[in-house]
Amino acid sequence: VDVRFSQDGKWLASVSLDQTLRLWDPQTGAANPQATQLPSTPTQMRFSPNSLWLAIAYQNGLIELREVGSWRVVRAFQPTPMPTTSLAWTGDSRGLTAGNVHGDVSYWQCQ
Repeated sequence: VDVRFSQDGKWLASVSLDQTLRLWDPQTGAANPQATQLPSTPTQMRFSPNSLWLAIAYQNGLIELREVGSWRVVRAFQPTPMPTTSLAWTGDSRGLTAGNVHGDVSYWQCQ
């Protein structure tokens, strides 16, 4: 569903319809054999500009903020039950904006 490099180039991540988060070696393209199970079907993800956070959006409207490296969920938001279709970080990585299929936009302070 989505594949992204972190801004610092240290991480390559993918989320897919099988509800997994997978990490890849950005130098070789080899997949880490262990996948992280996600709570729902993801629609997209974005690394923060400072490469400390990974935001993952889901079809059920849930948005998770995960810590890069440990991949643990540090915050979760669910502004609506509608699928989230767009994620954007502020340039300073302090805020996250999400949009859904109905054109609703939500903003969170993350730090």
